[in-house]
Amino acid sequence: MEAIHQTASTINNGLKYLQENSLVIVTCVAVLWVIRGRIMQWLDPSQQGVTLASSSNKKQDERLNDMMRVRQKQQEEAERQSKLAAQERKVKEAEEKKRRNELNLKKKKSESRGSTLGSNGSGYNPLQPWSSGSGGGYKAQRRTVNRG
Repeated sequence: MEAIHQTASTINNGLKYLQENSLVIVTCVAVLWVIRGRIMQWLDPSQQGVTLASSSNKKQDERLNDMMRVRQKQQEEAERQSKLAAQERKVKEAEEKKRRNELNLKKKKSESRGSTLGSNGSGYNPLQPWSSGSGGGYKAQRRTVNRG
């Protein structure tokens, strides 16, 4: 029981110290934070962020400009190729459409020659299904009796 009392007393004393000195502690931490940042900046200036607008190195500027010009040329080439591919695709689609139309016309012409009911062709005659050429004759359905 004495150990619990002693632990609680220590915690209360620590909280009382923090409460009394909180302003001093916060101020010290802020000052140390600023000093650390300045020292790190002074020791290693390369960690400062370099932006394109504030770049003072001429070689870097020339390199960036070269890269931008190369990228622009790549974009133009890609656009040219896509336009060319679109034109070729349109031509192929038109040829395919023309071919399909010609096939359909040939098919319609061949169908229209012997598809009338009165013709002697080999087409199906719905009025005489048993005499159609492709039907093979009328066959009655076989009926079986289950004798079991």
